[in-house]
Amino acid sequence: MQAISNLAGLLLFVLECLLVLVNWMAAIQNARNRRRGIGRHVSGIALVPQVLMLLAAVSLNAARTPWLPVWLPFVVGALDITLLRMLLVLPRVILKSSSRHG
Repeated sequence: MQAISNLAGLLLFVLECLLVLVNWMAAIQNARNRRRGIGRHVSGIALVPQVLMLLAAVSLNAARTPWLPVWLPFVVGALDITLLRMLLVLPRVILKSSSRHG
C-alpha cells in the first residue's frame, strides 16, 4: 500500500509539474504574441494544477516514508502562473468594479 501511495503521489506530482510548465509556456507565448501584434491568445489551464497538488500531497502523506517531501507539491502549485495571475488580478478587478458602482 505504501508503494502505491508513493507511486500515485509521484505520478500526480509529475503531471502537476507538466501542467505548471505548460501554463508558463502559454504565458510566454501570449507575451510574444502581444509584442509582435498578433491577436491570438493561448489559454492556461487554471486551477487544475492545484487540484493535482492536493491529490499528490494527500497521496504522499498517506505513505509512511514518502518518496518526495509532502511540501514539494505545494511549492510547485504556488508557482503556477495562472494562480499568480488570479491572485494579482482579482483584487484589482474587484476594486475597479466597486469604484464604478459606488
